Formats: sequence, C-alpha cells, structure tokens
Amino acid sequence: MIALVIHYGRLRRPGGRYDPRMNWGDASAFLSLPISAVAALYAIKARGDSRRSADAAVRSAQAEEAALQLQQAAAQPAVVLRIRGSAPGIYRLVNGGDMAARNLSIHAADAGTVLWDPAPPGDLEPGDSREFLAATPANKPSRLRFTWDGQQRPVHVDWP
Repeated sequence: MIALVIHYGRLRRPGGRYDPRMNWGDASAFLSLPISAVAALYAIKARGDSRRSADAAVRSAQAEEAALQLQQAAAQPAVVLRIRGSAPGIYRLVNGGDMAARNLSIHAADAGTVLWDPAPPGDLEPGDSREFLAATPANKPSRLRFTWDGQQRPVHVDWP
C-alpha cells in the first residue's frame, strides 16, 4: 500500500521516477494483503475454537459412557445380605437382593464367631435365609464379612 502511494506521489512530482511495472492491477494486490492478514487471524481463532469444541465433544462422550455404565450397573441384579435376629444368640442371614449368592462364604477371620445350622450357606437364593448361632455378645465382631462368586472383595454385613 505504501509503495502504491509513493509510486503515484512521484508521478505527480516533477522529476519523479516512473516505474512502468506498477499499474492499477497492482492496487488490488496491495489491498488484498491486509484483507488476507485479517482472514488469517480469523482462521487461527477458528482453529482454537474447533479444538475446544472437539475437546468438549470428547468429554461429553466420556461422560455419556460413564453414565451408561452406571445405568447398566444399577440395572443388574444385586445380592443384598442382611442379618436378622430371631432369638437370643440365633440369627438369620437373609439375601434381600434379586440375585443368588453362589458359593457364599464367610471371611476366615469371622468364621470362628458363628456356627451354621445345618451347614455353611454355600448358595443363597433371593429371599432365602440361613440360620446360624453366634458367639457370646462380648466376643462377636461388629460385623461379618462375606464373599461369593462375582464378589471377591468382602462385603461387610452389620449385626442387628
């Protein structure tokens, strides 16, 4: 743009040098330079916006996947164990969930505090219960720990 002004300014002055290579076709090229610079700035800004949009889409997809997994976990049947007292020293282990506890076993540290009648539970169907005798109240733990197929980490069940 400056070259264009200088070029035409010298044409008007006496003794100015005339450059035959400069003509009105060059004026559009000089005008397009600042326009292209502005367009480049907008392109850089749009690139940043698209990157943020893509990152937001990824976060949204991850959140949706996590929500779907939680929803599927909530829809799966579960084993819910409870201990109910039926008489002094006599208790019942009840499966209040909607899934059977297969190969149910008591944690080794808690095994000495209970005596099963007639045998250790093994399988406990939904709504089913198993009676057991407990040690004296002074020796019994605050809760018992159980595991079963599909639940390797002990589940703590509180006494009534």
